[in-house]
Amino acid sequence: MAAFFAIRYVVGKKNEQVEQHNIAINEHNAQLQAQYDETAAQLAGLKKELFGNTSSWYPASYYSLNAVEYFLDVVENYQAETIKEMVNLYEATKEKKEAARRQEEINNSLKQQTLNQAQIAQQMKYANVLNMAGLFMQAGTQSVINAQTDAIRSGNMTLKNIHDKLW
Repeated sequence: MAAFFAIRYVVGKKNEQVEQHNIAINEHNAQLQAQYDETAAQLAGLKKELFGNTSSWYPASYYSLNAVEYFLDVVENYQAETIKEMVNLYEATKEKKEAARRQEEINNSLKQQTLNQAQIAQQMKYANVLNMAGLFMQAGTQSVINAQTDAIRSGNMTLKNIHDKLW
Protein backbone atom coordinates (compact mmCIF):
# COMPACT_ATOMS: atom_id res chain seq x y z
CA MET A 1 0.00 0.00 0.00
CA ALA A 2 2.88 2.33 0.86
CA ALA A 3 4.49 1.61 -2.52
CA PHE A 4 1.23 2.53 -4.27
CA PHE A 5 1.06 5.91 -2.50
CA ALA A 6 4.78 6.51 -3.12
CA ILE A 7 4.39 5.82 -6.84
CA ARG A 8 1.25 7.95 -6.97
CA TYR A 9 3.11 10.81 -5.24
CA VAL A 10 6.11 10.56 -7.65
CA VAL A 11 3.82 10.43 -10.69
CA GLY A 12 1.85 13.42 -9.40
CA LYS A 13 5.05 15.45 -8.90
CA LYS A 14 6.27 14.51 -12.39
CA ASN A 15 2.91 15.50 -13.87
CA GLU A 16 3.14 18.90 -12.12
CA GLN A 17 6.62 19.42 -13.60
CA VAL A 18 5.42 18.47 -17.06
CA GLU A 19 2.41 20.81 -16.70
CA GLN A 20 4.69 23.70 -15.67
CA HIS A 21 6.98 22.96 -18.61
CA ASN A 22 3.98 22.88 -20.98
CA ILE A 23 2.74 26.21 -19.62
CA ALA A 24 6.17 27.75 -20.28
CA ILE A 25 6.20 26.34 -23.81
CA ASN A 26 2.69 27.67 -24.49
CA GLU A 27 3.69 31.16 -23.25
CA HIS A 28 6.78 31.09 -25.46
CA ASN A 29 4.71 29.93 -28.44
CA ALA A 30 2.21 32.74 -27.83
CA GLN A 31 5.07 35.27 -27.83
CA LEU A 32 6.45 33.83 -31.05
CA GLN A 33 3.00 33.89 -32.67
CA ALA A 34 2.61 37.56 -31.71
CA GLN A 35 6.03 38.34 -33.22
CA TYR A 36 5.11 36.40 -36.35
CA ASP A 37 1.80 38.25 -36.69
CA GLU A 38 3.57 41.60 -36.26
CA THR A 39 6.22 40.68 -38.84
CA ALA A 40 3.57 39.44 -41.28
CA ALA A 41 1.67 42.72 -40.90
CA GLN A 42 4.87 44.71 -41.50
CA LEU A 43 5.64 42.60 -44.57
CA ALA A 44 2.12 43.12 -45.92
CA GLY A 45 2.55 46.89 -45.44
CA LEU A 46 5.92 46.85 -47.18
CA LYS A 47 4.50 44.84 -50.09
CA LYS A 48 1.64 47.29 -50.43
CA GLU A 49 4.09 50.20 -50.39
CA LEU A 50 6.34 48.44 -52.92
CA PHE A 51 3.47 47.74 -55.30
CA GLY A 52 2.19 51.29 -54.87
CA ASN A 53 5.58 52.80 -55.70
CA THR A 54 6.54 50.51 -58.58
CA SER A 55 3.41 49.13 -60.22
CA SER A 56 3.32 51.93 -62.79
CA TRP A 57 6.71 51.04 -64.25
CA TYR A 58 7.78 47.60 -62.95
CA PRO A 59 6.14 44.46 -64.42
CA ALA A 60 4.07 42.61 -61.82
CA SER A 61 5.17 39.17 -63.05
CA TYR A 62 8.77 39.85 -62.03
CA TYR A 63 8.37 40.62 -58.31
CA SER A 64 10.80 37.87 -57.32
CA LEU A 65 14.23 38.06 -55.78
CA ASN A 66 15.72 36.10 -58.68
CA ALA A 67 14.30 38.49 -61.29
CA VAL A 68 15.27 41.61 -59.35
CA GLU A 69 18.84 40.36 -58.87
CA TYR A 70 19.06 39.54 -62.57
CA PHE A 71 17.70 42.97 -63.55
CA LEU A 72 20.21 44.71 -61.28
CA ASP A 73 23.04 42.67 -62.78
CA VAL A 74 22.16 43.46 -66.41
CA VAL A 75 21.74 47.16 -65.64
CA GLU A 76 25.04 47.35 -63.71
CA ASN A 77 26.83 45.56 -66.58
CA TYR A 78 25.24 47.81 -69.24
CA GLN A 79 23.46 44.92 -70.93
CA ALA A 80 20.06 46.62 -70.80
CA GLU A 81 18.84 50.20 -70.62
CA THR A 82 15.08 49.72 -70.51
CA ILE A 83 12.65 47.54 -68.60
CA LYS A 84 11.69 45.88 -71.88
CA GLU A 85 15.34 44.93 -72.58
CA MET A 86 15.76 43.58 -69.04
CA VAL A 87 12.62 41.45 -69.34
CA ASN A 88 13.61 40.14 -72.78
CA LEU A 89 17.10 39.20 -71.54
CA TYR A 90 15.62 37.57 -68.45
CA GLU A 91 13.17 35.51 -70.49
CA ALA A 92 15.86 34.52 -73.01
CA THR A 93 18.13 33.42 -70.16
CA LYS A 94 15.30 31.41 -68.59
CA GLU A 95 14.61 29.74 -71.94
CA LYS A 96 18.30 28.89 -72.40
CA LYS A 97 18.47 27.38 -68.92
CA GLU A 98 15.31 25.37 -69.55
CA ALA A 99 16.66 24.14 -72.91
CA ALA A 100 19.94 23.14 -71.21
CA ARG A 101 17.99 21.29 -68.52
CA ARG A 102 15.92 19.45 -71.13
CA GLN A 103 19.07 18.58 -73.09
CA GLU A 104 20.64 17.21 -69.92
CA GLU A 105 17.56 15.05 -69.35
CA ILE A 106 17.81 13.77 -72.93
CA ASN A 107 21.52 13.01 -72.46
CA ASN A 108 20.80 11.13 -69.25
CA SER A 109 18.03 9.19 -70.97
CA LEU A 110 20.36 8.27 -73.85
CA LYS A 111 23.04 7.13 -71.40
CA GLN A 112 20.48 4.92 -69.68
CA GLN A 113 19.34 3.50 -73.03
CA THR A 114 22.96 2.70 -73.92
CA LEU A 115 23.41 0.89 -70.62
CA ASN A 116 20.17 -1.01 -71.16
CA GLN A 117 21.23 -2.02 -74.66
CA ALA A 118 24.58 -3.26 -73.36
CA GLN A 119 22.76 -5.38 -70.77
CA ILE A 120 20.44 -6.76 -73.43
CA ALA A 121 23.41 -7.62 -75.67
CA GLN A 122 25.07 -9.45 -72.77
CA GLN A 123 21.87 -11.37 -72.07
CA MET A 124 21.55 -12.24 -75.76
CA LYS A 125 25.10 -13.66 -75.77
CA TYR A 126 24.21 -15.84 -72.78
CA ALA A 127 20.98 -16.97 -74.45
CA ASN A 128 22.91 -17.83 -77.62
CA VAL A 129 25.36 -19.96 -75.62
CA LEU A 130 22.44 -21.80 -74.02
CA ASN A 131 20.81 -22.31 -77.42
CA MET A 132 24.03 -23.74 -78.86
CA ALA A 133 24.38 -26.12 -75.91
CA GLY A 134 20.80 -27.23 -76.48
CA LEU A 135 21.49 -27.81 -80.17
CA PHE A 136 24.57 -29.92 -79.37
CA MET A 137 22.56 -31.98 -76.90
CA GLN A 138 19.81 -32.41 -79.45
CA ALA A 139 22.33 -33.42 -82.13
CA GLY A 140 23.84 -35.98 -79.74
CA THR A 141 20.43 -37.41 -78.97
CA GLN A 142 19.59 -37.53 -82.66
CA SER A 143 22.83 -39.40 -83.47
CA VAL A 144 22.05 -42.02 -80.77
CA ILE A 145 18.55 -42.45 -82.18
CA ASN A 146 19.95 -42.79 -85.69
CA ALA A 147 22.54 -45.34 -84.56
CA GLN A 148 19.91 -47.42 -82.81
CA THR A 149 17.60 -47.19 -85.77
CA ASP A 150 20.39 -48.36 -88.05
CA ALA A 151 21.21 -51.20 -85.68
CA ILE A 152 17.61 -52.33 -85.58
CA ARG A 153 17.39 -52.20 -89.36
CA SER A 154 20.53 -54.21 -89.77
CA GLY A 155 19.20 -56.74 -87.27
CA ASN A 156 22.09 -56.42 -84.81
CA MET A 157 19.97 -55.32 -81.87
CA THR A 158 16.99 -56.80 -80.19
CA LEU A 159 14.36 -54.92 -78.25
CA LYS A 160 15.96 -56.10 -75.01
CA ASN A 161 19.35 -54.61 -76.00
CA ILE A 162 17.66 -51.31 -76.87
CA HIS A 163 15.82 -51.23 -73.60
CA ASP A 164 19.02 -51.97 -71.65
CA LYS A 165 20.92 -49.17 -73.43
CA LEU A 166 18.19 -46.62 -72.87
CA TRP A 167 17.65 -47.37 -69.16
